Amino acid sequence: MNSSNCGKSKFCFSIPNKCDPTDIDCLFMSSELLNDGSFRFEMSGLSDGYIAIGFSSDTLMGNDDVYICLINTTEQVEVQYASTTGRSPPTIKDLGKVKNIETSFNNGVIKCSFVTSNPISVEQSDSDSLYYVFLALGPVQDGHIRKHTKIPSITSQKVNISEPGNSFSSIPILIKVHGSIMLVTWMTVGTTGMIFARFWKGVMIKQILGKELWFQVHISLMTLTVASTVIAFILAFIHVQGWSSNLPHAIMGCVVMFLTFLQPIIALFRPSPQHKRRIIFNVFHALTGFVLRILSDVTILFGLKFIDASPNGWMEKVMGGLVGWGILRDVLFYANVYFWKKGKDQLHPLESPQNSLGWQNYSSLFSLILMVLFF
Repeated sequence: MNSSNCGKSKFCFSIPNKCDPTDIDCLFMSSELLNDGSFRFEMSGLSDGYIAIGFSSDTLMGNDDVYICLINTTEQVEVQYASTTGRSPPTIKDLGKVKNIETSFNNGVIKCSFVTSNPISVEQSDSDSLYYVFLALGPVQDGHIRKHTKIPSITSQKVNISEPGNSFSSIPILIKVHGSIMLVTWMTVGTTGMIFARFWKGVMIKQILGKELWFQVHISLMTLTVASTVIAFILAFIHVQGWSSNLPHAIMGCVVMFLTFLQPIIALFRPSPQHKRRIIFNVFHALTGFVLRILSDVTILFGLKFIDASPNGWMEKVMGGLVGWGILRDVLFYANVYFWKKGKDQLHPLESPQNSLGWQNYSSLFSLILMVLFF
């Protein structure tokens, strides 16, 4: 099995794009139309459970045909023919007109090839030969496949599997928009809003519309954060048309959405600064914000892990770098506050308080430089 005839005599779909199945990190499928009208399918992928190809009229699997190569209870690679039924496990069917099956499992890589004359059945079809091709892998339990651990790779458009060619994977547009909004919102907008509340309070004290400038910036950015999170949250549900799974990303995303929506509601009922219970609001508001910072980062990391089909996991690594960058920024901000307070405390009792403005101006300038460098 190799990719030498891709685009010449067979159609190929692989992740990474145009990789060769001889590469251990290549997730690969090919189809070739034979003279008698049957198809020869090949699959290869690094998995200790199963790899599968599916055919659909849209980018959602439902009542569509699937071929599965899985490691059964006897530790042998077995070919199965199935049809999907929404979000339930696929229904296994008789192999029918499947023949010339060849399988192997070496170094963690499942390989299988077979010839089939079974007609491809999809839920809705406006063409006899154009389909979205799905390529997925996941675990097996007691000889039955479980939900794929990563979002399936899907061809960027409908393809004709009977014609030689190559296709590349495309993440569904709504998932791209969902992820982009969440990434920008929680790595920049929301984080910046929290920074203004934590480090610019008492510094940006100019009154704007009856409130200090730091507060107006904070509330504007956090309002944008809430609105963006709600929009991205809804887009995810529109794409999957309901609840997708109990994966950590989905569960933690709901928690983030709840806390994000709760923050401004609680803020609307905050007591006045002089009220004896104001400290309760301050602690709760700050603690919830801190939890949101951590949960949002972890949730995004799980989301990237779910869609990243690259063998080196570059998306998670970039996200880890961004989180580390943010931690360094916060450490420098806290160090700046510490030395500013230390400078004020060392002011001689007979020395004019005006001399402490030098420390304040330096601290503000340093904070501004940090904001520019990190954003």
